[in-house]
Amino acid sequence: MNVRALVTDISSDLKKISINTCVCSPVALQLILRGLFPCAPQVLTLTVDVNLLHFIRELFVRLSPNNSAFCATLEAFLGEHNYKLSTKESLRRHFGNVLLWYSNLINATSHTIQSCIEASRANLLNMDDRSRPSKYLRVPNFLICLDVCFTQKRRKGKGDECDLPRQHPDSVFISHEDVQEMEDYVEECRPSHPATASASGDDDGYEGMLTILKSVLDGCQDSFLATVEKREKASMQFFVDTGLMALLCHHDRVLWLVNMTLVGERQHYALTLIQCFFEHLPISAVIGVLYDIACQLHRSCVKWGFLQDFSNRILFVISIFHAYGHQWPCQVIYHPRKCVGFGLTDGEGCEHFWSAIKILILSLHISGYHQWLFTIDTQVKHLDEQSLRSLEHWLGRKWASCRSKRMAAEEELDKCKVRTDILCKQWAEQIKQQTRPMLKRSNNKAKEMIENIIVLQKVLDNHKATVHELEQRLMGDIDLLTISELNRTVVTQAITRKKAALSIDDHARLTALANNSILQICMNARTLKLCIRERLPQRKFELEWLERSYRQTINNRKLTSHMESAVKRREPGILKLTKTYNKLCKDLSDLTKAPRPIETNVLFKLNVDDDIWQDIGLDDEVESGPVPPWLGDEKVRVGIKNLLLVDRCKEEEARLQEKRCAMQKWLMEQWNCLEHASGDAGDDEDLKYQLDLWRHHLCNLCMTWQGQVCFIPCAREMPASWDPSQEQLHDAAVYQVTGAWDEIDDDSTTKE
Repeated sequence: MNVRALVTDISSDLKKISINTCVCSPVALQLILRGLFPCAPQVLTLTVDVNLLHFIRELFVRLSPNNSAFCATLEAFLGEHNYKLSTKESLRRHFGNVLLWYSNLINATSHTIQSCIEASRANLLNMDDRSRPSKYLRVPNFLICLDVCFTQKRRKGKGDECDLPRQHPDSVFISHEDVQEMEDYVEECRPSHPATASASGDDDGYEGMLTILKSVLDGCQDSFLATVEKREKASMQFFVDTGLMALLCHHDRVLWLVNMTLVGERQHYALTLIQCFFEHLPISAVIGVLYDIACQLHRSCVKWGFLQDFSNRILFVISIFHAYGHQWPCQVIYHPRKCVGFGLTDGEGCEHFWSAIKILILSLHISGYHQWLFTIDTQVKHLDEQSLRSLEHWLGRKWASCRSKRMAAEEELDKCKVRTDILCKQWAEQIKQQTRPMLKRSNNKAKEMIENIIVLQKVLDNHKATVHELEQRLMGDIDLLTISELNRTVVTQAITRKKAALSIDDHARLTALANNSILQICMNARTLKLCIRERLPQRKFELEWLERSYRQTINNRKLTSHMESAVKRREPGILKLTKTYNKLCKDLSDLTKAPRPIETNVLFKLNVDDDIWQDIGLDDEVESGPVPPWLGDEKVRVGIKNLLLVDRCKEEEARLQEKRCAMQKWLMEQWNCLEHASGDAGDDEDLKYQLDLWRHHLCNLCMTWQGQVCFIPCAREMPASWDPSQEQLHDAAVYQVTGAWDEIDDDSTTKE
């Protein structure tokens, strides 16, 4: 068989080459030996230079993958050089096949090399690999974060007609069967229509072993439920895949993904990811789960018995940048800065991942199902490689930030002049006080009714003043006068009804409140502060939606513009409420011990230790007697805040020192396994070549890591050598003398 091929070179004319083929030397093999990759193994019509394919593959993990645009550009470029193709779509279809098979070959090669190294690892350690955790999890502590992205979705019926089944060899997606199994289990354990809260007046209490009151958890649920309802999500009418849920490790690397096919953030997706994570851990491992609504997931696990086999090995905390949506007692228990063992972890690694793959939104919107999964897997693999190359920068930034925060916190702690044991005792007392059960519901109802009567009385006074003003004017404006009189009548009737529902003791309390200016001001200030607390998280939720508006279609731009104007329109109202509250605090200062005014310069930050969460001087449920130090003593309050921060910094330093040791141990183990695999390769020159490439990569990693983490102390004694020889490290150093494409620039680093 004789085959002729046309080879184009931009710097020269068209070339013709002839290839003689036979059964033992097929045309595809001969073309590959010449550096040309065919579109099919037998009947081929297009070959592409391997170097160009490698360039395109690297390009498509940094830009949105678009074969059509690339092929159209190439056709136009060839047309300018008088090279015309027979049909317009011939290049696009065949080029897509070439890129697909080339990507599959590269992925299979990488998977084979890693499998060879893992097999050598098992032989060296003389143990079954299943008894050891996965290679990213061989550290003493395990912190993971969960989050959902609704912008990564796929339209129904788009691209499926030409989408061939294929799977990435290192896919991070959990199978649909496992997700469906967990969904069926959740539906079996939990009723589809939960019982509504009874109005029988039962006391507020705890559920199971939870330390948070039911009312507090209900408040958190209502807060995030309202947010989800206002967030634009994928409709089942138009989208078959509605989003992604990710599970990331402490290094912000993706461990598993779940393809969501239902509208909303269903709990069985998170439960599937956590269970899959536990299946790869030792039986004694304890994990910390950081999740936006971790309190609700923990509540469901306790209430319905989810993850019973691992319940005593899970610690739930909320993500630090979404803590503002939770009630204050919930933050006391679930905030990572208040929980032992979480260090300075913030749980926002998923946000970095969503930002990294936002370039895929447009192209994957209309892709086929298998192409959708394959492209995301390819992007995850690329991000893993980038993370490995920049691991020393990540560790160095974490260490520098931790040391800086610890020194600042220790300096503030020394200024307080309060002993550590006293601060610990006061913090325990604060937790006990702020998570204790509320008064009985009947008493709360009476208290709420009294507050409503006082508010209505103020409204009635305003209406009386308006009516009097209109009567004095006598301008013949009968409509305004009639409306004001009707409003006064309605409010008067409402006050009468509410007073009739009060008991004798409540009537006495109402009379006392009406004659007590201090109590009235305190009640008004408390009402204003609750209103400010309600508006601030809603404003921050809206700003978060604006920050996540990656895909700016026309309708979305209109919605974004509307939300921006709405946020700006509400801000003066919040500031006005704050100004009124601060004026009431000033009025109270002339009568009694006043609550702390709200500082407007930090009002919108909503940090966990801000004064907006505290009701100093406003909470009438605090037991009579002197104000406890954790509530009224400024030195104790500041001391508790900085003591907790120092403790978290110590935990973070210990964890980073362990990771410093783990980096060296991992590289030494990889090097030994590589040498063992090279010895077992025998006469397989192809395998030896690939192993040599991996050896060169490890030498570069060793040279970079060794120099960047030397200032971080080790948690235990480690060898001075990282195993590569001095000659190999010298060659790697020569390679790194000049600037390279894989260097980490300042813009790509994340500020701590």
